[in-house]
Amino acid sequence: KLALAERIRGHVLSLALQMYGCRVIQKALEFIPSDQQVINEMVRELDGHVLKCVKDQNGNHVVQKCIECVQPHALQFIIDAFKGQVCLY
Repeated sequence: KLALAERIRGHVLSLALQMYGCRVIQKALEFIPSDQQVINEMVRELDGHVLKCVKDQNGNHVVQKCIECVQPHALQFIIDAFKGQVCLY
């Protein structure tokens, strides 16, 4: 599992935006223990691209899986991406 994560590193964003690649990223997030540093590194590759992912049908699933599977302290950049983007009525 860690070897898979090492191979994915550097390609997370491009895979997240692909129909089948997003499934690879989602499964990696599910099955690699969330306490492994490599998961945090993989997720950080989405930093600066969260809104792009959320607007993409494949990337959106990856962001949702991050929120579901990754430890909360590693997700602050996702919350920050929405600051000033969400309107409340």
